[in-house]
Amino acid sequence: MRTVLMTLLLVMTAALAARAANLSGPAAAIDGDTLILEGTTLRLAGIDAPELEKTCLRNAQEIPCGLISKGALLDLITAMEVHCDFDGGEMDTLPTAICQSGGFEINENMVYTGWALPLDGTSRYDAIRDGARDDGRGLWSTDYVTP
Repeated sequence: MRTVLMTLLLVMTAALAARAANLSGPAAAIDGDTLILEGTTLRLAGIDAPELEKTCLRNAQEIPCGLISKGALLDLITAMEVHCDFDGGEMDTLPTAICQSGGFEINENMVYTGWALPLDGTSRYDAIRDGARDDGRGLWSTDYVTP
């Protein structure tokens, strides 16, 4: 009996580990770098977006950078199948993942639009960030100060 229970436990653990490696389906945006997918809250790996309540100045006008960043993420996931592969990392106690929708990487697109920035030490998105900065996209068109 003990052997059967151990085998069952190992099979269940392997199934959960395989499921934890990736998720797919419709997603909801919490903010500009946090998603809920299949009931799991996760952070987009390698990027940081302003918190929802964060504001910035553009042409002496206050704008809701945090809400705009969330809107940019919504543009990438609404009515789309989202696929996320967990990278084994964690940020703010949440697992981190690289996510795709519509054939594009969501993490990269958030940096491209300028509504998220690469995390320090993450060179993967540096060239994309530089293009957004040079073109004045998103946060680069404001007085946004990185946290």
